[in-house]
Amino acid sequence: MFAGPLFFCKRCGYALSLGDGDYRRVGVVSYPKSGRTWFEHLVYHYTLAHFDAVDLDYGFTLRPTLRKKFQCLLLDRGRDAAYPILSFRHGGSKGDRSTARLRDKTQDFLEGPTILLVRDPRAVVVSYYHHLRTKGECRSNDLATFVRDPEQGLARIVRFLNFWARHACAGHAHLHVVRYERLRADTRTALASALSFAGVSQVEATARDHAVRESSFEAMQARELSRPGARRARLGATDTLRVRRGGAAGVDELADADRALIDRVLAADLDH
Repeated sequence: MFAGPLFFCKRCGYALSLGDGDYRRVGVVSYPKSGRTWFEHLVYHYTLAHFDAVDLDYGFTLRPTLRKKFQCLLLDRGRDAAYPILSFRHGGSKGDRSTARLRDKTQDFLEGPTILLVRDPRAVVVSYYHHLRTKGECRSNDLATFVRDPEQGLARIVRFLNFWARHACAGHAHLHVVRYERLRADTRTALASALSFAGVSQVEATARDHAVRESSFEAMQARELSRPGARRARLGATDTLRVRRGGAAGVDELADADRALIDRVLAADLDH
């Protein structure tokens, strides 16, 4: 399960591999722009509060669970499977165009406890369009063209969801589905359910409430805007932010024809 290091940071090159028997390892998989950053912050802030270690908070960072002090906290307190260590991965990243690659990744994750984050494909396609434009990796000049792009647009999202749908519908014992919309509507309950599945024996209300407060959209965006590299966003270019809009972000940007197309594709091609 999860070939490669348990922890890895691209920025500093820090990597650490451990024996599977020493820790309870849980995979978190999602398609890009399905709420991974928010969910990771929720888990991060819950864990800090759970271990009475909120002083280790770095402020806003895109991947808080990869910071070395946080990892050392987990390694110290999580030994002997007493506390789960969550490994966050995107299952629809570059190179996952073929069905064989997607199938292999799905099976790899399901060898152990896996949390699947899913979100309304309409919101995902809009948010992913802006994300790729910011990175200079978008092949389309406009949103309408992007929606119809078979390699970056809606079709790719549907392929990803369909590979997971059969496991979710069958009630796979190793799989827990977290729906972004449910997480937004009742964050405390959805977070507690996910943590319980991951192996937290008793979810603490105080730590949970701290995580919800510190990971609110307003709190996260304010922290991101305070970063030195967020100057463009402070001047009004908020589409450059990782914490861009939240909620049903960007669905209102879709033209009527694009919404109608998406609805037809989802009704015809998305497995339920």
